[in-house]
Amino acid sequence: MPATRLSPVDCDRRKDHLAAMDNLDQSRDPKTHGQRRFSRQLSRLQRVNPRFGAAVQAVTAPGRQFLRIPLAILLMLGGFVGFLPIVGFWMLPLGLILLAIDVPGLRPAVAALTLRIRVFLRRFQR
Repeated sequence: MPATRLSPVDCDRRKDHLAAMDNLDQSRDPKTHGQRRFSRQLSRLQRVNPRFGAAVQAVTAPGRQFLRIPLAILLMLGGFVGFLPIVGFWMLPLGLILLAIDVPGLRPAVAALTLRIRVFLRRFQR
């Protein structure tokens, strides 16, 4: 079967299609998908509660690892003793969120966890 030559318009369309497919493949990459999901969940937390959002924005500012990592560890430790007064189990997910900012491997799992918690709370509130 002889090869057919494409017109310049068809060549441009094919290039556009291939470029779109490359972008689609990149958007389906689990790493970038987890990163974007984590960013969406973090921005949603900031929007839902403005007072909490201002504190999160201050702690998540670039160059604040010296503050975030110890705070995340303290929150997670406080979450493990959540049965005591004042501290609570709410501290564990918050500590994980703060730690996931600096540990990219945790971002997809933490994003999925925050999404599941939101769905659970929505069902529980009904």
